[in-house]
Formats: sequence, C-alpha cells, structure tokens
Amino acid sequence: MTERESYKDYVAGLLAGVATVIIGHPFDTVKVKLQKYNTDAQGVKYRSGLHCTARILKTEGVCYLNFS
Repeated sequence: MTERESYKDYVAGLLAGVATVIIGHPFDTVKVKLQKYNTDAQGVKYRSGLHCTARILKTEGVCYLNFS
C-alpha cells in the first residue's frame, strides 16, 4: 500500500467517525432521556421519541441535543 492510499484510508475513517457521532449522538441523547426521565417518579412523561426531541429543542435548544 502506498502512502497516498494510506492517507485516503485515514481520511475516510476520520470522516466516518465524525459522521457517526454527528448522526448518532442526538439519537442517544433522546434514548437516555426516555430511559431516565420517562417515569412517574421524575414527573416527566414523553409520549414518543419525537415528543422527547421536540421538548428538548424547545426547552434546551439544539446545542444540548448535539453536544451534551
């Protein structure tokens, strides 16, 4: 394998890792909120994943959904 091919593999892996985090992290945030706070004891009830997402965006904003 030449140095140029190694560089391409590195860049492709880097971009794939970044894309995975950008796409997957918001879904993970919603999943965790549904698991942790969707109880009577916490007093917060989400009807669905979309309701949870809308509530996060309304109360905490986009930055919370992506980088918390």
